[in-house]
Amino acid sequence: MIFLLDEPGLSLHAGAQKDLMDLMFDISKENQVIFNTHSPFMAKESEGRIYCVTGTDEGSVIRKAEDETDKETLMSLVAI
Repeated sequence: MIFLLDEPGLSLHAGAQKDLMDLMFDISKENQVIFNTHSPFMAKESEGRIYCVTGTDEGSVIRKAEDETDKETLMSLVAI
């Protein structure tokens, strides 16, 4: 299964975001989990698994994020 979540930690306090991340890591052992977030905590917990969508002349490209200040990034995604 693929779980695609938009801002799953939006209404959660830091402790609940940690619990959610633990749950998503467990789910990701047998499934694909993809989410986007603006939460610095959830992004830090996902370090090394952050991808970004970049616009090019040929269309959009998904690549591993190397720098969070990349001006060409259209959106960030986390895949665990």
